Amino acid sequence: MSIVEQTLEGSIDRMEARLQELAAARGKPNGSQRHKDIRRLTRNISNFRAVTERVQNSNELTLGVLPYEPSDRETVRKLRKEFKSAKKGIFRELAQIWAQSFKKMGLTWDEISYMQSYGNVPVFGKLNQSESFALDISLEHDRPIAWGGTNDKDNLLAIPKYLNQLRSTYIHWQIYGRNTETVLTIEFRDKTSKVPYIPGGFREENDSLNYSRIAELLGCEII
Repeated sequence: MSIVEQTLEGSIDRMEARLQELAAARGKPNGSQRHKDIRRLTRNISNFRAVTERVQNSNELTLGVLPYEPSDRETVRKLRKEFKSAKKGIFRELAQIWAQSFKKMGLTWDEISYMQSYGNVPVFGKLNQSESFALDISLEHDRPIAWGGTNDKDNLLAIPKYLNQLRSTYIHWQIYGRNTETVLTIEFRDKTSKVPYIPGGFREENDSLNYSRIAELLGCEII
């Protein structure tokens, strides 16, 4: 059994064990909250199984294993503060280095030039072109800083925000109990690019479309 298969089995076992604990506690005080927790966990297990299966069969995504070694709160706070203050400068620099990759994801040279100059994502009307629109581009950490990641450029990716939200949620679905040693993560098959190709590119950002875009990418609904 591979390390991915072992981690998958462990994650499902933890979630199902927690579900059994909640079911056994029915009728005790705070029963209404437990009922809500049971429904939420049941939904999370279903989502986790569906996303895992689709990622395994994806041409762009794959599964990785992350040791459960969360950073202390002070380290996370410090790194997030440093990243926030330096983000524009980092984005300007990386937009130069990753220009060709952004072009492959459907950005125009004007949009890329804007990012190189201002360290921001262009929004509708900024370039005075009818084809310019808000882009769902987020500069994110490949390994989350809460999980031992750093602000080093080698640990940064430019991906759609909705996909980063899915990656974070996928990790948190698996954390139950103190015996958590490793969790599965959603990674990218193309290890050579910091702007991994994602079907649909950096389309217009709209939070209400996040689930529909995940469904389109993976071919499954998140309920």
